[in-house]
Amino acid sequence: MNRGLAGSHSGQVWGFFRTASVSLTDEAAYDLSQERAMRFLVQWTGEPTRERETTERFLKTGGRPPEGVRMLGRWHAIGESRGVAIAETDDLTALSLWVLQWNDLLTFKISPALTDEEAGAALAANRAAAP
Repeated sequence: MNRGLAGSHSGQVWGFFRTASVSLTDEAAYDLSQERAMRFLVQWTGEPTRERETTERFLKTGGRPPEGVRMLGRWHAIGESRGVAIAETDDLTALSLWVLQWNDLLTFKISPALTDEEAGAALAANRAAAP
């Protein structure tokens, strides 16, 4: 099921969870079997006045994501109420649920993330397409 947004750039359909070499109007050629999970950089910042509550909830729950979201890693800034996680999912609803479970104590910034190989391929394709 496609839960992402799609846009068009240089004849490519770029979706959060699918990629196909078709135009947006060529629905018959859009291969639904290419659905895949994407990685997201999940950054959070806590309110210093709510640090005790945040710590208690984290120690109680482990801060684990819900089903449908795989946490690839998480890092906490020493002496600060902030950190970052890398999550993988094809379900934006599950990713949203994870954030909603903490948004009373933390603020979030979430960005799609690429590996070095994926970023390199995108940069090379962009350079090749440049006039």
